[in-house]
Amino acid sequence: ALGETRVTPLTCQSLESGWAIFASNGGSVAEPGWYGDLLVDSVVTIEFGAETIEGRARVAMGAERDQIWTRQKALIPAFAGYAQVANRTIPVLVIEPC
Repeated sequence: ALGETRVTPLTCQSLESGWAIFASNGGSVAEPGWYGDLLVDSVVTIEFGAETIEGRARVAMGAERDQIWTRQKALIPAFAGYAQVANRTIPVLVIEPC
């Protein structure tokens, strides 16, 4: 449900200013539930091992999105298949520490 706390392991890509995450939902035609939540409230808590970081998520657009997405497909080729199977543009979100 919208607004509920979610704990979701995700693949991320390190960026100069934070991390990118991908609303691929494993190639499903529907976006993952957490994506809608982040559109409403962009504040997130992420964990890397024992480290907890507060951040803010935003949707990457245009050339920024394309660059991150192209790199992700090169790093993990399955992501290219997710977009084909889902038949949708996979949203790319950038999380930057607060």
